[in-house]
Amino acid sequence: MSGTVKHHRAGIHYITKTAVAVQCAEVKRNYHSIRYIKEPEEAIQMAAVMQNYRALKYIDSPTEKVQLEAVRINKSAVQLIDSPSPKVLEKVYGDSLSTEQGRLRAVQEFPRAINFMDCPSEKVQLAAVQRDARVIRFISNPSEEVQLEAVKQRGRAVTYIKTPSRRVLKEVFGSYLETREEQLQAVKRFGAVVAHLENPSEKVQMEALKSGWKNISRIKNPSHLVQRTAVEKNVKAIGYIKDPAEDVQLLAVSKDWRSLGWIQNPTPAVQREAVQKDGYAVQYISQPSLELQLAAVRQNGYALKFIDQPRFEVQREAVRQNGYAIQYISNPREDLMVQAVEKCYPSIKYIKDPPEKIQLMALDRDGRAIQYIKSPTDRVRIEAFLKRVDNVKYVQGILSPGEIEDLLKEKLAEEGISRDYVLDFIKCKELMMDKLGFIFDHGSFEAKRAAVDFQLTL
Repeated sequence: MSGTVKHHRAGIHYITKTAVAVQCAEVKRNYHSIRYIKEPEEAIQMAAVMQNYRALKYIDSPTEKVQLEAVRINKSAVQLIDSPSPKVLEKVYGDSLSTEQGRLRAVQEFPRAINFMDCPSEKVQLAAVQRDARVIRFISNPSEEVQLEAVKQRGRAVTYIKTPSRRVLKEVFGSYLETREEQLQAVKRFGAVVAHLENPSEKVQMEALKSGWKNISRIKNPSHLVQRTAVEKNVKAIGYIKDPAEDVQLLAVSKDWRSLGWIQNPTPAVQREAVQKDGYAVQYISQPSLELQLAAVRQNGYALKFIDQPRFEVQREAVRQNGYAIQYISNPREDLMVQAVEKCYPSIKYIKDPPEKIQLMALDRDGRAIQYIKSPTDRVRIEAFLKRVDNVKYVQGILSPGEIEDLLKEKLAEEGISRDYVLDFIKCKELMMDKLGFIFDHGSFEAKRAAVDFQLTL
């Protein structure tokens, strides 16, 4: 594979389809660069963690071999792995996770180890949150004492607790968050706490968004203004809103048509707006209507690949927009072949066994079309040669040297022969012959004049 690498300050700003060796070299130079590589191969993952085990935080699914190498370098690397393999857990913790004392030692060294324990005792939970309050998010139904210990260590830990007790809220905020003013002050401090509020006011909801658009996911019934504000901040917010208003859906797809895929029940108007932005949006519509299919392929003929069993009129519109769309049609009708080749002659390469009529039509568009025809007929090969002399390679297997010479005599004798054909003939390396002599012996006046002009440029 080949590609380009674009640098941006500390590392690769964007990498795609570059050689593995190049990617390895980049992550060895700066392990942060791996964050810009989509689905890095194991060799690249390994190069990054060997440069710095913290590279694990940028790798979604490190292989077991990479995980083992990372914890070999530093056992604390295990805390950067979402789902460490059994071998990795055994290497880091041994059999300590099977006993109470072993569990206590494990969380004291690596607090996140609690994530890999079934039903840890309250004592183990307390030991874990004392070391790192954030690990409370890995504890199902922590007791009030564990919750209190976590928020004493770190007030923000309250945002990691699914249902904090009133006592915990009092500990963090000094109140039970019952009044609007108390709620407003609470979300000003930690926006994510909006998830623990019953029917927060629009003002409170808006305040929560100020600390991060993702807080929309923590608001049960966001107001219309809050929905729009969240989407305006980041279009991805639409995916966190249950039953968003139609105008909010329209706002999202107007910003990014891909957001249609994040909307559970888009309205017909939203679907229509999305496919008009980009026909590819049809892939996010279940059983699109004929109207939507036509709108999609009129905007982007390639959208045809996302439509199951398209009707003829949809096929026709797709090919009319982009001749290459014919590749997504099984057994296309001849009139569609004609339409595709007239639109762009190279599209013939996507037509299986095109009739000779279609092959000749492609050649009429451009003599280079022969290279896109898998099984050209003999007549097509000859016509291709007569259109472009450098197509001689396509006739050498079916015509003798004498027959090729006869065709050249006939072609060069044409009174209206193009200057380009004559010059291409002179320059053609595959024809070993005295070309200038051949032209003066058999060529028309136009052919000879082109030959003379060529000689004068030497």
